[in-house]
Amino acid sequence: MSWRALLMKEWNSSSVTFSISFVCMIVFYVILYYLMGRYTPFLFSLAFLVILALLLSLALDWFSTLHKEWRENTVYTWLNLPIPGWKLLLSKLIVSFVQFIIHLSTALIGFYILIHRGRALFEQSGAGGLQQVQAMDLLTDTFAEHSAMFFIAIPYVALLLAFGVAFIFFMSKSVRRLGWLIGIGIVAVFYYVRLKIIDTEFFGVFTEWGLIRKLEVPEQVMFAVGPEQGIHVGEVFQYPLYLGNIVVGVGLLVGIFLVLSWLLDNKVQTG
Repeated sequence: MSWRALLMKEWNSSSVTFSISFVCMIVFYVILYYLMGRYTPFLFSLAFLVILALLLSLALDWFSTLHKEWRENTVYTWLNLPIPGWKLLLSKLIVSFVQFIIHLSTALIGFYILIHRGRALFEQSGAGGLQQVQAMDLLTDTFAEHSAMFFIAIPYVALLLAFGVAFIFFMSKSVRRLGWLIGIGIVAVFYYVRLKIIDTEFFGVFTEWGLIRKLEVPEQVMFAVGPEQGIHVGEVFQYPLYLGNIVVGVGLLVGIFLVLSWLLDNKVQTG
């Protein structure tokens, strides 16, 4: 079986689940759109839940496709294909990632539509909704201005989570009994160390070069509901985006992927 044929096989096997989840997302946004007019415009904030769920969806989907090989006893055939481990992993990752990007694009477009819906509803409420209209304008401008960043930051975090889950799974198939615990421990330590050094001067030497732009982002956006409902936007801060951040981030993902490929080729057991 060629790598292209393997890629198509992975797509076909996941197409039904992908289609169902896509339709469910559309239905959820349609329901929110309707309920905002019937009850309160603040319901648009529930769209955040979809974006948060997407951060985990890539990890769960990739884990599901990997675990399926063992669950259906096709792992012997899969690992003995005349294809290197990195291509086996990449075929599953590409399919999961493309479907993830389609979901993410739909979620962000839906969120943008709901923001405009909320602004229009606040505007219809008259002078009492003036503050909310101004806050929604700021939220809309911020969202539109940084939409490209969402397509960098969200997939990056989702890939880190997916790679962490895949590493834990491979460790469970490489080391008997304690593999899960060892994998969880390594991943936890890795992410902890990464969070500790990311804001240090040492890390900045490798990342703070090639300034692309400065992002203006509100410190916080708070939604108050009930008798004193309103939207409160915190102070706007500037965050520099460097080309170095992107290069180091991509390098980290490639490095982790190579580790996963090595585990699949040399350590992972079929049992």
